[in-house]
Amino acid sequence: MHPTTGTPRPTPTRVPTTRPAGRTLARTVLVRALSRTVLVRALSRTVLVRALSRTVLVRALFLGTVILAAASSGAVLAACSSDTDAAEPFSGYTRSPAADVSSVSIPAVGGGGGDSFVPVPGSLRLVFFGFTSCPDVCPTTLSDLRRGIAGLDAGDRERVGVDVVTVDPARDLPEVLDAYVRGFLPDATTHRTDDPDLLRRSADAFGVDYSVRTRPDGAPEVSHSGDVLVVDDTGTVVLAWPRGTGSSRITGDLERLLQGERPVSATGGPPPERTGSGESDHADHRPGA
Repeated sequence: MHPTTGTPRPTPTRVPTTRPAGRTLARTVLVRALSRTVLVRALSRTVLVRALSRTVLVRALFLGTVILAAASSGAVLAACSSDTDAAEPFSGYTRSPAADVSSVSIPAVGGGGGDSFVPVPGSLRLVFFGFTSCPDVCPTTLSDLRRGIAGLDAGDRERVGVDVVTVDPARDLPEVLDAYVRGFLPDATTHRTDDPDLLRRSADAFGVDYSVRTRPDGAPEVSHSGDVLVVDDTGTVVLAWPRGTGSSRITGDLERLLQGERPVSATGGPPPERTGSGESDHADHRPGA
């Protein structure tokens, strides 16, 4: 109401405010464009992050593979190196194929080894073909065998036997042969046969060569292989020592063989070398020296 006239006041009319349609549309487009830009950036970041993650993962896997490969190679090399170190050559040699002497038998003159050359399980036998009138190689070899066996521990010495076969039975009568060999090796077994075919077959089985002939002056001349043959409990010749193999080398080889070690591969070895009956220039040739 008007305070003076008492008439009602007119109600103010509100004029709606309207924005131009073009401006609204532009804003809408701008907002949508910004939204799309934000969405694209977000998606791009997501893709980039995933790509980087995959790259990192691939690199990590590759690096891990390289590390594992290097470690495996190192282990293999270390193992190979260890095997190489462990495979130190024996002082003796082997032949291929290895000789099987399990069926060889020559009558024993003395000792407890019997006619066979196969030792009891876990033991070894050292077999040598020679003769008592030998001025050089035979006494030297028997002396080296005595010292080589003496270098073993007491328990190992009990597991090694020696067999000596004469290739000159006409002069090496049983009592002569036994006394001669026992002067070097009291526990050795001596073998002798008057059957030339048996002696030849036995020597051939061991890969040993020998000859006995008469010189024009009527004196006998004997030559023979100077090797010592090591036979295991299967009747196999597992090692051969050529003439001149020292006692310390014999001890070392025996220790390894008694522990079950065997030469890695056959080397073929030198051909059997015959030793003649020439004069000796060694001092340690006396029985028991």
